Amino acid sequence: MSMRLVGKACRILLVALVAACSLGVGSSAFAQAKLAGGGMDLHMFRPAVDSKGFISLNGTDILGAGDVSFGLVLDAGFGLMPLNGFVLDTKERAENAESNDRLVDSFFTGTLQANYGIANLLVVGIDIPIQVVGGQNTQIPGVYNLASDGLEYQGIGNLGIHGKVRMLRVEREGVGLAAVLHAELPTGDSKQFAGEPGVGLWPMLAFEYRPIREIRLGVNAGYRFNSGKGAQNVPVDGTVVPDDPNNPSAAGACLPSTDPSLGTFAATATCLQDPGTLLDYDDLITFGLGASFRVAPAWDIVLEGYGTQVITGFNKAGLSLEALGGIKIFVER
Repeated sequence: MSMRLVGKACRILLVALVAACSLGVGSSAFAQAKLAGGGMDLHMFRPAVDSKGFISLNGTDILGAGDVSFGLVLDAGFGLMPLNGFVLDTKERAENAESNDRLVDSFFTGTLQANYGIANLLVVGIDIPIQVVGGQNTQIPGVYNLASDGLEYQGIGNLGIHGKVRMLRVEREGVGLAAVLHAELPTGDSKQFAGEPGVGLWPMLAFEYRPIREIRLGVNAGYRFNSGKGAQNVPVDGTVVPDDPNNPSAAGACLPSTDPSLGTFAATATCLQDPGTLLDYDDLITFGLGASFRVAPAWDIVLEGYGTQVITGFNKAGLSLEALGGIKIFVER
């Protein structure tokens, strides 16, 4: 890649970073719904650190010495954080409140990446995630949205720097092995689910096996540490119901849906009827496996499954699993 092209790409990334930072600063005035204490990152998907990976899984190949790569990865999540709740509305009677079943309606992320190869052994790079998060005006007493406003975050997530070192070459040893270290700075708003609640360190091992040249099988395993305090007592799959704003009920002793008083006040207060499974957000164990099939000289079909497990909650609330499939088209090789 010519130095002129590298310089142009760097300028594009710099402009994107400045725009993202400006967007992040400006979004706070419009985003009021927050966790009352601690933070939580709901962006489970992370793209592979470089173009040698699968989709989210990291591969064991690296860029050649002096080679540069740039990329933009777009992803979206819908219906995150299960909660049986309702929409707060000063114009609606409590008995007629609109129900919903998720705390976060949508989570869009565009991740800008840049990588540089060193000595045919090491890759270093940066990640710049730009995020848009939205949700209705739903409240969890004492936990979330105490200001009674909708979730509306637009800005930068946690800036990341990463390195990957190849330890075994799959074409020589029959199996590939690489070590990855990803570090994140707390530039996002973890109280609005857009980033870890502190400095994050994510060491990971990537394994790869190729039974034939056209098939790649990969496994990743890691541990994502964060230095901040995670959100506490989050009622995953819990239930909140309308309550009397002038005479709040105790948790678990909420007004029944047949109570005639629900028709006398607006849907502006909530009561936790059922806590579901309480979650304390903390460090994460991460894992994933995938397969890539070369079906044409410039086409790969990729299948993946990956997940995270909160170390303080080995239950349904603390485990997240996703599966995906895709097609990789190589424009230039």
